[in-house]
Amino acid sequence: MHPTLAAAVASLLAIALLPPMPRAAAVYDVRQYGARGDGTTNDTDAILAAFAACHAGGVGGDVLFGAPGIYIVSALAANCNHSRIFVEPGATVRSVNTTVGWPLGLDSPEPSQGKTARQAAPFLLLHYALNVTLTGGGTLDARGGMFWAEHCGNWWCPRWANATSAHPYAWPTFLLSIADSRHVTVVNLTLIDPGFWCIVPTNSHDVTVAHTRIVAVRHAHMLRL
Repeated sequence: MHPTLAAAVASLLAIALLPPMPRAAAVYDVRQYGARGDGTTNDTDAILAAFAACHAGGVGGDVLFGAPGIYIVSALAANCNHSRIFVEPGATVRSVNTTVGWPLGLDSPEPSQGKTARQAAPFLLLHYALNVTLTGGGTLDARGGMFWAEHCGNWWCPRWANATSAHPYAWPTFLLSIADSRHVTVVNLTLIDPGFWCIVPTNSHDVTVAHTRIVAVRHAHMLRL
């Protein structure tokens, strides 16, 4: 074979044997799943649909909260592994401004102080998460004041009609609960007004928090960071 042709064939073979270029991450824009981001509409169901689509895709991706926008949610569980939860600068994920109907979640990791192990569901839950990053430069606002207004000592004592004798009190909500998870990163976000503790990893491995600002009122006497 002619040397020039042999060299060309060798080059083509070398190219063919290169590993494939990594595929660009899928983007699950919550607005494409019905979120309004108008600061009024409860976008919880639309956002959960975006996470469900990310999970169903099987390879992860970016769950995107685009700016500008204020996305109103109740207790939210993020359930897509190998993903980024990307809240753009100028975007805010904000709690509804009522405890009415707020669900109970996982039991408190610190139930030994007395009355109960029950706890309000966290504003944002990562449970059995794997390789998840929360980032983007935006804001998570838990509106913890609604829990501070209904406190009795260290506990949340909801003052609404459904607070029956079966559930007279519970621990108030965390802003971000990371439970039974691995390889989780929280970076470049602002976290506002947790109802109790702010970032709580339990039974988790390799959790990194960096360049994240926490803003909380000082008179929230039960608040621990």
